[in-house]
Amino acid sequence: MKHLLEVKERIDDFWSIESDDERDELVAQIRAYALTKDETELAKEIRDNFEQIEMKGISVIYEALSKHPEKWGNFFLEEYERAFRAAEKADNPAPILECLDEIGFAEIDQFPQVEEVIKFLTPYLNHQHFAIRFQALSHIADWIGEGDATKHLHLLNKMRTMLTDDPNWRVRYIARLTLSSINKLPADYKIRLWDKLLDKFLNPFNLG
Repeated sequence: MKHLLEVKERIDDFWSIESDDERDELVAQIRAYALTKDETELAKEIRDNFEQIEMKGISVIYEALSKHPEKWGNFFLEEYERAFRAAEKADNPAPILECLDEIGFAEIDQFPQVEEVIKFLTPYLNHQHFAIRFQALSHIADWIGEGDATKHLHLLNKMRTMLTDDPNWRVRYIARLTLSSINKLPADYKIRLWDKLLDKFLNPFNLG
């Protein structure tokens, strides 16, 4: 393969490929191709040809590159920055930010830019749009494990504030999910009855 455009149609139609083996083969093909490219060169090729929208193919590329975060760390950081800045200008930011999910497949200890990503995302926890707050916390959660909480006390305190005080129940939900995943839910925390009902009957991940 000499260019991603050679497989662009297959990348864009990735979720309609029925065979797991064919999907795995395509991801492996993208990964092998990427390893032959310079980071700046590949970044331009991706950005010129793939839109940052969920289910549009770029997340497949992120998944392929996530196996080598030591090589693509700067690119991933720039993709977070690019997506969140575009989301701030969008009427519906969720599909833009959801395309970043597959970057979270990267191993934390192999991703040198983890702290830079967290630092960039943290101010978005105060954004006026609930979907941006939700997504910022969701992506931060990819990079904070149970053992990392003590070095991110400011974030831990912010999550606990969001858990109880955020005006949007979906943001309260993702704060609860994140704190629970790192075993840092407050001992005296009790979920609101209304939140419990919303969790049961609505999809908290539907941000559209």
